[in-house]
Amino acid sequence: MRFGLLNVGFDNLVAVHNIMAIQTIRGKLVERLIRNAKKDGTYLDATLGRVMKSIVILNNGYIIISALNTETLANRADKLGGNHEIDRMVPDHDEDTED
Repeated sequence: MRFGLLNVGFDNLVAVHNIMAIQTIRGKLVERLIRNAKKDGTYLDATLGRVMKSIVILNNGYIIISALNTETLANRADKLGGNHEIDRMVPDHDEDTED
């Protein structure tokens, strides 16, 4: 297994092999996840006060809030040779268009 550290913004690093999912900050479910993580002490903020754009969910139950978008994070993780399932979680922009 190749070990890589993913920069989730502002020199905050996370081990790629610990990432379960990268999601956009949208919807009630993500809001509830953030609220519960803050309450449980499993919330890590890597935005330095910037707008939250994505949430990185780790396999140990922690979540990291990032100011980077999901596509940027997924591309960085893929280049590090991490979990190749990550890039499948980022919606393809072509799917949003109708013919």
